[in-house]
Amino acid sequence: QKFFQHLVQQISSVFEGEDFASQPSFVVDTGSGDGTLLRQIYEHVKSMTPRGRHLSQHPLTMVGVDFSEESRAATARNLSHHAIPHMVLFGDISEPAEITAALARKGVDLAKVLHVRSFLDHD
Repeated sequence: QKFFQHLVQQISSVFEGEDFASQPSFVVDTGSGDGTLLRQIYEHVKSMTPRGRHLSQHPLTMVGVDFSEESRAATARNLSHHAIPHMVLFGDISEPAEITAALARKGVDLAKVLHVRSFLDHD
């Protein structure tokens, strides 16, 4: 819980203000693990920023990208359990162009993405 606290607070500034159209519509976590970071960001935006009061008009979709099928399933379970709008995608951090292409194929507006990443890399 505490591990992501500082990052979540920094992200808060992206969702301040009332110009919701200029804010991200997607938060993409590359290497999403079990989706904890995405859940914490969504819950923070929802409860602590002006955007949170307008999610029905200006939705925010959390996107978990991971190489591991197990991690993608864990992300989906975690976010579904908390009723957080989301999608999960296969992605290899060493192939960012493929991740970008996969996001575009899923209808993600790349100009409306906030990309986050916590570092736990594997060989």
